[in-house]
Amino acid sequence: MPPEETAEVELATPAIEPADEPANDNATAELETPAIEPEQPAEELDTVEINGKEYQIPKDLKRHVMLDADYTQKTQATAATAKELAAEKDRLVEQFKASEEELGHRAELRQIDAAIAKYSAYTAEQWAGLKAEDPQGWNEHQIYFANIERRKQQLTGVLSQAEAKRTQEAQSVATKRIEETQAHAMKIKGWSPQMDADVVEYAKAKGLNDKLVVENMSPGLYDLIRYAKLGEESEKRAKTAPLPAVPAQPLTVVGGKKGPSLGVDLASANMEDYVSERKKQMEKSARR
Repeated sequence: MPPEETAEVELATPAIEPADEPANDNATAELETPAIEPEQPAEELDTVEINGKEYQIPKDLKRHVMLDADYTQKTQATAATAKELAAEKDRLVEQFKASEEELGHRAELRQIDAAIAKYSAYTAEQWAGLKAEDPQGWNEHQIYFANIERRKQQLTGVLSQAEAKRTQEAQSVATKRIEETQAHAMKIKGWSPQMDADVVEYAKAKGLNDKLVVENMSPGLYDLIRYAKLGEESEKRAKTAPLPAVPAQPLTVVGGKKGPSLGVDLASANMEDYVSERKKQMEKSARR
């Protein structure tokens, strides 16, 4: 293409104007100041301990949480006592069965002792006469006497073993129960040996003797006695707590002027002081 035609084409091409930039919405948003909400006062918290762990809860809820925790503890103590009673019932059933067998052995032993006593009453001459008159009868009596003596030895051994077993089981049960009670008590917050002594003393004050307390002490019984003691102490404190003092309200002067301050309390002054003070008041009034 010739140079002249190129120039004409370049002049005929319209200039491309830049497109309008879109409005910056972010800039506008930055200029807008968000509304500031007033700060809410921080809720007052309190610390409670549940199952050995501490929790922060609103102070208004503490009373309800503590009541619920106390109810839970008492329910657990009651459940533990029920479980112990069920185990004790099973033990007593087994003991009853053993006792029935033991009673049978003792009854048999009494019969054998009575038979041996009858044989012991015979003299040597009587035995010799029986042997001479009835050798077969004498022989049968000798065999029977030897059998009942042997049976007596057997029964005596069985009863001795049963007595030893019963004593050992009783000691084992008592020892285990005392150990469980001690371990349970030591988990209580603020436990000390004095707490154990206080529980026993409270039980004794309510009519339980030392032997009964020691032989029947268990985690459930320990808690029941302790809660009863705490409840009674709380009730006593509530009854003896002094009432809050009512603040004295100052007298309100309605209108007028306050009276002159007197140097002497005329209501409690004797006659001489009263007359003297009144004279001074009258003199002051006359000078005004």
